[in-house]
Amino acid sequence: MVALAFGAEDYCADMGIRRTPGGEDLAHARAAVAHAARAADKEAIDGAFMDLGDEAGLVADAARARAMGFTGKLLFHPRQIEPVHRASAPDEKELAWARKVVAAFDAAGGGLVVVDGRLVDAPVAAQARRILERAR
Repeated sequence: MVALAFGAEDYCADMGIRRTPGGEDLAHARAAVAHAARAADKEAIDGAFMDLGDEAGLVADAARARAMGFTGKLLFHPRQIEPVHRASAPDEKELAWARKVVAAFDAAGGGLVVVDGRLVDAPVAAQARRILERAR
């Protein structure tokens, strides 16, 4: 097993709830799946976005999933691929931060450093490395 996927529609059917545009109805279950995947050292794949005509909603949903720790998203249509890639990819500001953090941390030989007035330790450096890896 390499990933844990969240079946959002299955969850809603089981719970007897309707999906909301903001995803509030799914927040707890999504978080549980993302946490379980990370705890098992597996990828976390978010459920599909069902409105094929709402690209802005898809992008927002993919961004919410990324912010919760999901590393992928189930898709139903090829036109969903590019918007999800765009929403899931680190932006230039995030990449610049990650490069700066990794360079400072490595130059200091690890431990604790300060970057732009903020403390950077091993977990922060590891997160920066994950951002750079994701961009590759």
